Amino acid sequence: MSTRPVEAIFPTGHAGQTLALMICTDWIWAGLYDGKVTPSLDGCAVAPRLRARTTTRQLCIGRDTYALAPRVLQRATRWLRQHGVQVQEPRA
Repeated sequence: MSTRPVEAIFPTGHAGQTLALMICTDWIWAGLYDGKVTPSLDGCAVAPRLRARTTTRQLCIGRDTYALAPRVLQRATRWLRQHGVQVQEPRA
């Protein structure tokens, strides 16, 4: 496992927005940035433990959800798991 904090940025596939994820020792931060020339934070969430969940097209961090294109959701989920986050997926 890598040293914390670690962060990554994922394009959401919606209106040029990007989702920034940061994993710290025992919590996750997510920030949604708009697609403007000078990006500004549209919203953020904090999960008080290293857990996340997904729906068909959304990543849920804490109580907030972020719509992601299917492949981006898959990449973000893989990245979270590689860094020790437990990701719960919907059952088939």
